[in-house]
Amino acid sequence: MQQGINSSILLERARSGDQIAIEQLLQMHDTALRVSIDINPKWRSILEVDDVLQVTYMEAVLDLSKFQGDEASLGTWLRSIAQNNLRDAIKGLEREKRPHPDRRTNAPVEQDAVLWLWNFLTGSAFSPSGKIAHDEINDVLEMKVAELPVAYADVVRLVYFKEQGIADAASALERTYGAVYLLHQRALDRLRELIGSESQFFSG
Repeated sequence: MQQGINSSILLERARSGDQIAIEQLLQMHDTALRVSIDINPKWRSILEVDDVLQVTYMEAVLDLSKFQGDEASLGTWLRSIAQNNLRDAIKGLEREKRPHPDRRTNAPVEQDAVLWLWNFLTGSAFSPSGKIAHDEINDVLEMKVAELPVAYADVVRLVYFKEQGIADAASALERTYGAVYLLHQRALDRLRELIGSESQFFSG
């Protein structure tokens, strides 16, 4: 009973942003989470359990204040985040068939990366000759990228503004290929949410 009370207090402290409480809380669930992550042998040369956990913990910290459950359901919530991250990563890798470490993720080699990113995030089809100036799109993206968590922003800047491949970005950030691949996917998800009304503004 005392352990339950302590765990509940720890969760409340973590929700309020207490970094020590957050670390202790995640550490309590680390072993169970590791066991729950089953990576297909086909992708184990690219993705590691630690890659999935890095991004899972980052997402958990970002969204912990929104978590409405109690400590007893926290493990289920964390496993759900981990499984979503793993599933989305595998889907992305399967779409690419064979990830090429020297190619920009998603964007065709011959296409402007910033413009491609804008079109991908907004569902638009602007071209360099369109009415919306490239530098305006660039400015909006830079502003929105600055609102991302640092780890996400770093990946987006390297991959799209500096046009580096995932392997080069991973080397620059001193992270594994798999971790940066996952960070890249989550960064685009969050960036799409942040842009929101901006896509409507530029659609005219």
